[in-house]
Amino acid sequence: MTKFKSIIKIFSFSLAIIGTTIGAGFVSGKEIANFFNVYGNFAYIMAIVMGIVYFLTLKLFFKCSSNNPFNNNFLDYIIAFCQLISLTAMIAGLNSVLSNYFGSKTLFYIVIILCFVIILCGLKGLTRTNALLMPILLTFILFTGISALFLHSNFNIEVFDSSPIKIASYIFIYIGLDLFSCYPICIILGKTTSKKERNIIASIVGVAISILISCYLVSVLKKDTNYMYFDLPILNYTIDHFDNLYIFACIMLCIGIITTLLSNGFILYDFSRKHFRKNSFIGFLLFFCIAFILSFVGFSTIVEFFYPINGLIGIILVCVLIFKTKKGE
Repeated sequence: MTKFKSIIKIFSFSLAIIGTTIGAGFVSGKEIANFFNVYGNFAYIMAIVMGIVYFLTLKLFFKCSSNNPFNNNFLDYIIAFCQLISLTAMIAGLNSVLSNYFGSKTLFYIVIILCFVIILCGLKGLTRTNALLMPILLTFILFTGISALFLHSNFNIEVFDSSPIKIASYIFIYIGLDLFSCYPICIILGKTTSKKERNIIASIVGVAISILISCYLVSVLKKDTNYMYFDLPILNYTIDHFDNLYIFACIMLCIGIITTLLSNGFILYDFSRKHFRKNSFIGFLLFFCIAFILSFVGFSTIVEFFYPINGLIGIILVCVLIFKTKKGE
């Protein structure tokens, strides 16, 4: 029974971390198109590199759960700021998809309220929702990649607007943007797991990220297609090859947004409980309302102007964390 509970914990925690990473940008394919097209065919190698980086960095993050070198209020506020930006983007993305592709503002408000309630349920709400939604989403992404292997014979990747500076910097920006968002969730999850369980979780997530990135490389980044130029490449890919799955693809995009939204909200709720204590609900409600109001600026604007800030902050903090950890050994 104990072993079974450990397996369930590893499975649910792995999905929670993956859900934190693959939000609207990842699931839509736009994030992969923006950051990996500069490498051409070397993007396949970069997908493997990202998996290894995830594995090593998550191990480092988990290690910090027992002895947090960043245990100070200043970092907590930086993390809260970054999570607020991401939460704002997810709400904006969800609004865009549900309003434009499903034509329902009412559905958007219902889903937002439901997400708010799930976040208030704490860690169980987060892990159980991810355990329900993520397998469906991951199956769809795998289907996209596997189907592309049979549909295409040429897997050369289109190179768009590449330069030495972009080749050297994009992978670090991507690491900072996506990976550091996992830091606060790893600190929380690491407190209830053993060292062996943490290593298995880091391995599962690392392998999964490499595979998921590769699925998009063989589909939306294939040479002689225009998918990378669209805001939601995966939808255009689905329309061209599986028109009857278009609505399902839209639902998958919503799931990707929701899982990341829940992670962002959970971290902000944990921040509110830590710093506001007696007024934690009011504090989190304020965060959520600010994100909701700011979301009307629009998803593209938020991604264009604020995501690079998150990426820069993330890579700086990861480097500082590595330095602090090595210094403490």
